[in-house]
Parts: sequence; structure tokens; C-alpha cells
Amino acid sequence: MSLHNNKDIQIEIDHIQLDSSAPQYSIQIDGEGNIKYNGIKNVKTKGIEQYKIPKEKVQEILDGLEEIYFFSLRDNYSSKKEPKEKVIVSARLYDRFKKIECEADSNTPYSLLMLIKKIEEITNISKLIENNN
Repeated sequence: MSLHNNKDIQIEIDHIQLDSSAPQYSIQIDGEGNIKYNGIKNVKTKGIEQYKIPKEKVQEILDGLEEIYFFSLRDNYSSKKEPKEKVIVSARLYDRFKKIECEADSNTPYSLLMLIKKIEEITNISKLIENNN
């Protein structure tokens, strides 16, 4: 999938705290490479930060979505245990929208977990969430 109308692209990852020690934050990425981070709790940087990544990096994220057949995955991966964290990944690409909820210790596909990690590496989010408490 290639970038042709960047306004119709939005990817979001929300880390929701279900335990008092887990970081809680969200990142939004649009087709122009604009990043909006919102640090909520247990993160180094609280509040909203905005920055930009190159469009080539956005294309890498889109390629990753396509490689794992993101739009064909289930909508929910629940844990049988009491989860410490929930991650919600959503993507709007032109006329398609998908939202996937993943709980820690669930049967979330490895490919989806690796895509989340890749997106967070591409967006260099660790500089904002790593808390040295």
C-alpha cells in the first residue's frame, strides 16, 4: 500500500493501564508523518508532545500493517488472567478501519506484537515513556 492521499491515513496505539505500575500513553500517526503523543501516567514525559517522522517511515508502518494482514486479524485478544496492560491498535487507511484490543498475557499474534514494537521504534517513543523512577 502506498501513500497517495495522506489525509486518509491515521494509526493510533493506546497503552491503557490496568495495573498501577504500567505506563499509560497514546501515540497517533498520520500520513504526513505527524506524531501526537499523550503521556498520561508512569511515563517520563506527561502531556502532549508533537513531532514528525519522514514519510518513508510512515510507508514502513503501512507495509508492516499489510505484511501481517492487519485488517484480517481478530478485533480482540483477551487474557484468562487479570491483565496488567491493554493495548489498543487502530488504523484508518482510506476507506478501511480496524481496531484491535490486546491484553497482556493473551494469545495476541506475535506478528502484531512485533508490529507494535516496530511502530514504537520508528516513532522513537521510548525517549518519552522511559521513566527513571
